[in-house]
Amino acid sequence: MSAASVEDIAEAAGYTRGAFYSNFSSKGDLFIELLRRDVPTLGEVIWIGNSPPARCVSYEALLAAAQCTEPEVEIAESDPHYFNLTSGTTGLPKAYVVSHYNNATLLGSMVAFGVASEDVILTVFPAPNDVIV
Repeated sequence: MSAASVEDIAEAAGYTRGAFYSNFSSKGDLFIELLRRDVPTLGEVIWIGNSPPARCVSYEALLAAAQCTEPEVEIAESDPHYFNLTSGTTGLPKAYVVSHYNNATLLGSMVAFGVASEDVILTVFPAPNDVIV
């Protein structure tokens, strides 16, 4: 028999239950190892939470080491404000870009309609979809 995986061996042997030994100290370590195996181009992983696994950078450590002053950068209207992820109408995951202009237009519309912090707004579709030019 030429088994290609642990699953093949277990099936061929008729196993219905079993135990395994793992040399990973946590689920996080295992997750990162599997992620690195499946995505060989993966660069730096920033870990949010306590006890980052090996070869991960702690988000809290990055925050602690960061400067307290805002960077001086110029932002154009066409620069991305954020990327919104959606399943779209086809059901295939994709992202679309909301620019600073799009975001400012939305805010201006809300101000023009007198929207206040205590208001509750129902949107039938995500607002950024409606303001993308």
